[in-house]
Amino acid sequence: MSSSNSSLYSDTIGGLPQDLQTISPARALSKWNHNLRGIEIIQMANTFPGMEVHCIESYLDIFVAGHNYNRSPDNSRWIDTTQKIHRHDSETDEAGGSHNNILLANSSNWVVKDYDPVRGGDWYISAQGGEGVNETASFVLKTNGVAGNYYNIVNGGNRVSFEKNINLHMKYELITANSKRMSFRGGVGCEEVWEISSIRRMFGVEWCDDAGQDRTYMLFSADGSERNAVVTAQTANNTSDIVRALTFNFVPTSLIKLTLDGNAIIATKTDNVPRTLATGSTDVLKFGIRTTENVDKRYRLRSIRLVGTLSDLASW
Repeated sequence: MSSSNSSLYSDTIGGLPQDLQTISPARALSKWNHNLRGIEIIQMANTFPGMEVHCIESYLDIFVAGHNYNRSPDNSRWIDTTQKIHRHDSETDEAGGSHNNILLANSSNWVVKDYDPVRGGDWYISAQGGEGVNETASFVLKTNGVAGNYYNIVNGGNRVSFEKNINLHMKYELITANSKRMSFRGGVGCEEVWEISSIRRMFGVEWCDDAGQDRTYMLFSADGSERNAVVTAQTANNTSDIVRALTFNFVPTSLIKLTLDGNAIIATKTDNVPRTLATGSTDVLKFGIRTTENVDKRYRLRSIRLVGTLSDLASW
């Protein structure tokens, strides 16, 4: 090959030097790397089933730099074989198959607890003087204005494994300006709001105010040996009704990340994260409020969703 033609890229038609305008099947299928720009891949004169190319320069949305492409068995199209983010929006290899089939294939492994909106009839109630009221697209926890009153909702069923990732989402609203001198606790496998803290495996959020002070949410967890909490900057006190959303991303043995309103990470906890066993079957989820003064406290739960993995597959 002459020096003027020594580069794979040139100004000739198709972007290839003249001696590469026609590629024999033997050469095209050999185990050498075809490093080409996206426009050059499109303009290749000859292609063959199983042919491989590596794109070094993107072209529109057709070819992406850094991706590998294989020619389809019928030689009709290029298939992107690079491991990448995919949408699961169609029954193709590139899309990773449809969401529907993913759900069906994993239905015996996943736990999905979806309460949207939260309704009282879906939960076991543990209360002293408090009550719960179904309202439009929400459920309101009330203390009824007597010091010492509390109201908890509890849900069980399939045990959720702490050895696999868990996502918990909750949308809530503190619907009274009298938000001091009250306590809140909610999460996975946790104690009720009136109970003394324990070290059993759990995670969630809480705040406790017996003195009328400003408080913030605390991200807590216990791993069976110790329980502690990380203080966030998210206030537990309010002067107006604001709907908020909290998302817990639980990674076993590693961390728990708490996100506010979908995009603001307000806490990351890396110690005392559960790593073994699972929740109980009667208390997977708990949420509750308690007051220490004779003023009605109210907390609105709009939606709660948990996605995890079954612990007791043999009994499913």
